[in-house]
Amino acid sequence: MKNVVTVALLAVATMIMAGSALAQDHPVKANVPFSFTVSTGSLPAGTYLIDQDSRDPCVIHITNREAGVSVMALDLTQSDANKWEGSGALVFHQIGDKYYLSEVRYGGYLPTARLSPSRDEKRASEEAHETGLRVNNNVTIALNAVAAR
Repeated sequence: MKNVVTVALLAVATMIMAGSALAQDHPVKANVPFSFTVSTGSLPAGTYLIDQDSRDPCVIHITNREAGVSVMALDLTQSDANKWEGSGALVFHQIGDKYYLSEVRYGGYLPTARLSPSRDEKRASEEAHETGLRVNNNVTIALNAVAAR
């Protein structure tokens, strides 16, 4: 019985590690039709390549080569890689006319990267609640897998 538990735990650990490795090896692309904020960086509308740092899976790179902009974001939490997440997407929090990147859903069995709200987003959210400004936490943009960099 002990061997069965050990083998099961090893299998689960291997699947989780494989999920993280797949997310690092498979960057995704999204066409974002509005400017948005990630951490402390403001990015223009355009086509973005999103991938995880090969040395640190908690760091996400977001790059728009045409506009010549790139930002790194710290991913503080990831979802369970063993749960089916459907197709990939970027999820934004919209506060008034500003958009803040909240999640990168890689799709399939890969973990979802959840970003912590920036100071600017927290401040905008507090002001929105005080003034009755519209807040939407479900603005989603579909992702496409990228064959090669």
